[in-house]
Amino acid sequence: DYAACSDLGEIIAVFHSHNTGSSEPSIADKLCIEKGKIPWIIYDLISETFTVTEPSGFKLPLLGREFKHGYVDCLSLIRDYYSEIGIELPDSERQDNWWLKGGDLYREKFQSFGFIKVGDSEFNSFKKHDVILMQVGSPVPNHGAVYIGDNQIIQHCQGRLSSRDVYGGYWRKVTNMVLRHKELL
Repeated sequence: DYAACSDLGEIIAVFHSHNTGSSEPSIADKLCIEKGKIPWIIYDLISETFTVTEPSGFKLPLLGREFKHGYVDCLSLIRDYYSEIGIELPDSERQDNWWLKGGDLYREKFQSFGFIKVGDSEFNSFKKHDVILMQVGSPVPNHGAVYIGDNQIIQHCQGRLSSRDVYGGYWRKVTNMVLRHKELL
């Protein structure tokens, strides 16, 4: 529908409805508003109220995010972390369970995202901002974390809020590859 409307002319707003009793934008709505760079009119069917929300620079905090694969997941955490240090990474569309359907997103994309491989599962020379790729119940790397120093990572696992964790034990065991962005060499 969006593509069909854009063929007819400039899209100036998105109309969206809720059936929750509130016309306030959800976190997902706020992310879409920022991504689309146009206002959203949100109408609530129960309260029969509406709000108009303009793009305002909303950014999710890195820690404490709810997981929604393809939108708010480990890849989006990595992208947002790098954005905070002044490096913009492209987004990549990803289907649920791509790693079980023959996909190999991280190994296929890391070079085009500006990363080089600096180590594998035996790597011990981490630098702050390195990306650690892991294989969690998968034939290919399907999870990423960012090394933030002092043997700590930030990551966003399915079914959990994004968090700061100690890098060791299980996480070290499932590590597949360590990447460093070319701007940080």
